[in-house]
Amino acid sequence: MRHGTDEDGAGKDAMLMNYRFAENAILAAALISWAAVVSVALISG
Repeated sequence: MRHGTDEDGAGKDAMLMNYRFAENAILAAALISWAAVVSVALISG
């Protein structure tokens, strides 16, 4: 799973985890806001 040497492997893993977490957080926020817009549109007609 890890690429490169053991010395820089931990840093790369941490950076990748942070990037993945940020990507998932942005995706979740977009989905939540989109669902809120749709529900408001449905409720208000």
